[in-house]
Amino acid sequence: MILALRTLSSRLPPSAAAILGVVLLVLVGFGDYETGPEFSFSLFYLVPVLLVTWVAGRTPGMLTSILGALVWLWADQATGRPYSHAALGYWNAGVRLSFFCISAYLLSALRDALRREHALAETDFLTGIANSRSFYRAAEREIARAARYGHPLSIAYIDLDDFKAINDGYGHAKGDELLRSVAEALRTEVRVRWMSWVGSRAMSSRFSSRRPRRLPPARFARGSVRGCSRFCNPTPP
Repeated sequence: MILALRTLSSRLPPSAAAILGVVLLVLVGFGDYETGPEFSFSLFYLVPVLLVTWVAGRTPGMLTSILGALVWLWADQATGRPYSHAALGYWNAGVRLSFFCISAYLLSALRDALRREHALAETDFLTGIANSRSFYRAAEREIARAARYGHPLSIAYIDLDDFKAINDGYGHAKGDELLRSVAEALRTEVRVRWMSWVGSRAMSSRFSSRRPRRLPPARFARGSVRGCSRFCNPTPP
């Protein structure tokens, strides 16, 4: 089920998921009304709640839970289900609302945990940017995209000269600080769309996979090289 939700969330925008959730609740409520009080539809009410929670987040999931409980209450009262006391119908609606909200909360917590684990698996712990695993996955996507649409692809590979001397002379703590500074400089000073840490002492940056339609490929390539040169050989102040 989690795999199906992850696949659906990658294809369905949150707004569309919210609309789909409302439509499904209306359909479930109508089916609950048509089948009468003897057939339980509680499980079917839960499906739109889980869908909206996974795709759109916790708050939309809670709102969908409230709507689901209200739709169930309407169907329950419309079918004329007999109760020994009039308040029992509202009590049951409150119980179902609690069940829906708890399910939405737990699923949203699971979704956030999985996203954090995914981000940690593809992030270099020292520099805070993408690691080699993320780089190779992104490189495969970008190479395929460039081949499909005929776009140029620029990749800058940056190596730090005499980095071993920094580690030997000042210690590995200073070397790590230097690596973090380089990563931050790449993030703030160079216009890149994606960057990654490849290997133990190398940085890779993807500048662009698209160029303006009227810009010749050679001019696009020269611009990418100049962008790298400005960072690697900065002009003295």
